[in-house]
Amino acid sequence: MHLGILFLAASLIVLARVVSLRGNPRLAYGAALAHFALPPLILLTTALAIVAMGNQGEMWGMALGRGSYLLAWAFLGVSLLLLGLRLFQLTLTLRRLDSYRIVNLGTQTVRLLPLAFPYSAQIGFWRPRLAVSQGMIDLLSPEHLKAVLAHEEAHAQYRDTFWFFWLGWLRQLTPWLPYSEALWQELLLLREIRADHWAAERQDPLALAEALTFVNQAIHQPLGDLFEPSLAIPFHQRQHRFLTRINSLIEPALSDSLVKTYSQPQLLALFALTLIPFLFIPLHYG
Repeated sequence: MHLGILFLAASLIVLARVVSLRGNPRLAYGAALAHFALPPLILLTTALAIVAMGNQGEMWGMALGRGSYLLAWAFLGVSLLLLGLRLFQLTLTLRRLDSYRIVNLGTQTVRLLPLAFPYSAQIGFWRPRLAVSQGMIDLLSPEHLKAVLAHEEAHAQYRDTFWFFWLGWLRQLTPWLPYSEALWQELLLLREIRADHWAAERQDPLALAEALTFVNQAIHQPLGDLFEPSLAIPFHQRQHRFLTRINSLIEPALSDSLVKTYSQPQLLALFALTLIPFLFIPLHYG
């Protein structure tokens, strides 16, 4: 019976993604987040519900099998292993980052990376550190650098490092789900557009667009896995992101539509969907 529940959950979330995303144009941030995160979360709560019911007893008059129970435990075990690996990698990254010297750029304190490659990023978990390369400082004028730092401040305001740590975990857990990689890349782009939007309300959007152009022209190869594997993106994808971000800065109405998220009641309703598997627990007896 448990195997049937697992199969039903997996089938429904695969069907929901295929039907809702096939031929779908650009999604707003909230919609992309829901499509990406809900399916793996439902799989996790389904596995938790099966483990809570155990492998003894019956449901709807049918005996429970050991195989599905062990499968649920295996899924949860892999989930915890991947989570532990991500935490370990983050710890190593922060230790490495803390070895670089601290400098002040305007009103912000940053870790200066001795790299000619133009790079800036918030790195960490709930309270991230801002890292900026010497190449970024050398490339940009003070006005352009100020706009870039405002963009990075937006990532800290939105706690992007925290939320994308967990989203990256879900990505590693369910890469086999349809559209997983496409949704992940879309979320990465929308994250940058949202930060651009926030920065453009506080700094000159033209300065930010010019800074993006200078950085894009200076990049000839991917950064690799210095801090985050997702930074090493193919050239054509990097160009697509660059053009989309520039267009969003030039046309504020476009970025307004792309950065829309759900209201708190809508988010609570979506979260409630992930709890549906727990409704099966009272149906188990024995």
